[in-house]
Amino acid sequence: TQVAVSANNQVSAKKLNLEGDKAYQKNQFEQAALLYQRSIDANPNVGQTYSNLAVTYQKLNRSSEALWANQKAISLATNDNTRAYSHYNIGRIYEQNRKNTQALQHYQRANQYKPSTTYQQAIQRVQH
Repeated sequence: TQVAVSANNQVSAKKLNLEGDKAYQKNQFEQAALLYQRSIDANPNVGQTYSNLAVTYQKLNRSSEALWANQKAISLATNDNTRAYSHYNIGRIYEQNRKNTQALQHYQRANQYKPSTTYQQAIQRVQH
């Protein structure tokens, strides 16, 4: 469900998300997670921000939070790129935890949304 968000909050959320991206690129993952969370607080309707938060949580070895953020990203996604990427990231978490059946399901979903060599290789890897 979409939440009503003021124009000012939308602008603020975009700015915070970009700051989060910069922190992430500098490997400042704690700072990036904080900025993405502040962006979500300002505008909780943007699936891409949850996806960004999810990969940051993965870098911080916070798998359960990363799973939650990826699921939220999928539910709010407005495009197949975000859906595919979030399913792929869920698959990676499951694969790291040796849960190949669950990993396979998410890799296949990712590949359905946006076929790619990376997703196909992941499918092959967990099928063996």
